[in-house]
Amino acid sequence: MEPVILFKAAFIGIFAICALTDFWLLRIPNVLVIVLILLFAGAAWYWADRIVLWQHLATGAAVFALGTVLFVLRQFGGGDVKLLTAAALWTGYAGLPVFVLSLGIAGLILLVLYQYGRSSMMAVAEYIEHASGGRLPTPRSLTVATHLPYGIVIAAAAIAASRDIPILQ
Repeated sequence: MEPVILFKAAFIGIFAICALTDFWLLRIPNVLVIVLILLFAGAAWYWADRIVLWQHLATGAAVFALGTVLFVLRQFGGGDVKLLTAAALWTGYAGLPVFVLSLGIAGLILLVLYQYGRSSMMAVAEYIEHASGGRLPTPRSLTVATHLPYGIVIAAAAIAASRDIPILQ
């Protein structure tokens, strides 16, 4: 199997797991973000001729700085900032426009879903929890009305931008 297929599958898989954990727990485990960064380092080393490394590092640093400001202003959670930084590291400057546009679209979709569909999703989740005898508890993102699982948005945007990331082509 081609190495690029393995890297892309791992990239998509880890972002999908991040989205699920944020939906279920309103948390993004640090270990997943670290794995994404290590995976990027491996891909960047393997395909060093395909990227301009400093652009990826600068993009990641700029997004981290902006995310830190949003965290201090209590607009973003710490896990969201870390995941957003890892995604920006992967997208680099070349993939940033598609990534940012995808963030906006996915964020709007998530907001509408949670604004108008939270009670319906909650009813389904409570039914599943009851039917499973409590083995599948209701996702925390549905019970905490003041938070949105923005990790879903970041993961969707990163996956959407993956076609513009040179080391994943």
